[in-house]
Amino acid sequence: MHLKSPKKKSNWPKLCYYGKLQSPINLDSRFAYAITLPPLKLENFKKMKNLRICHTGTSVSVNPDICPCLRPKISGCGLNGVFYLDHLYFHWPSEHFLDGLQYDLEAHFVFVNEKYQNFIEAVKNPLALTVFTVLYTQTTSTRSKNFSVLANAIKEVWDNPKKTIVAKNELDFFQFLPYDHENFYKYTGSLTTKTEGCIEYVNWIVLKNIANIGILDLKNLSHIMDSHGKIVTENNRELQDLNNRIIYTRLIL
Repeated sequence: MHLKSPKKKSNWPKLCYYGKLQSPINLDSRFAYAITLPPLKLENFKKMKNLRICHTGTSVSVNPDICPCLRPKISGCGLNGVFYLDHLYFHWPSEHFLDGLQYDLEAHFVFVNEKYQNFIEAVKNPLALTVFTVLYTQTTSTRSKNFSVLANAIKEVWDNPKKTIVAKNELDFFQFLPYDHENFYKYTGSLTTKTEGCIEYVNWIVLKNIANIGILDLKNLSHIMDSHGKIVTENNRELQDLNNRIIYTRLIL
């Protein structure tokens, strides 16, 4: 697959196309450095109720409206501390490529270092954010009911950008993940949206193993209307240049 160079977008903040640590990228296993890293430590990846589902205008986000101490947390794997989940949102098709292959959906779990009270504080500091990423492929069956819950929620606000609804059923955060989440890529990049300003010095952890999403669930989840009344058929950012960055992969002994 031919990988295109990023396009300049004049209406995006300048850092988005002049920055040297931009995301997403193609994660090429041939050039990844295998190093010994501690395993990922996942906490509070469990069933949760009363989650706010938001039609952002360009995507669907999940926002846990509870104390950070009860939210999903991530640590280990060489991260500089413990990070708690701020929000989760989706891109279709995937933003990152694995060995030149693009997937149907990508989930971004955006985590904030525990030293900071919220996302707004964290973006002002280098490596205070970690984006934990899962890629998905369409399938006729899946063990997880999460996407059905999200799809049913978004049906109520699909034509109303910026509207939020509380999910009627709980989500099991562990079931967003593939069975094997011990293998991953790690690199330093940026946030990927215009509204977030493509802020750099963000920890990225991209799982190598692919999870599943049902065909109908993907269709319903991604069936949202933007502020101009058009269906958001795709909301992924173009691949960015690697710019001599090092991609790490975990060496499992």
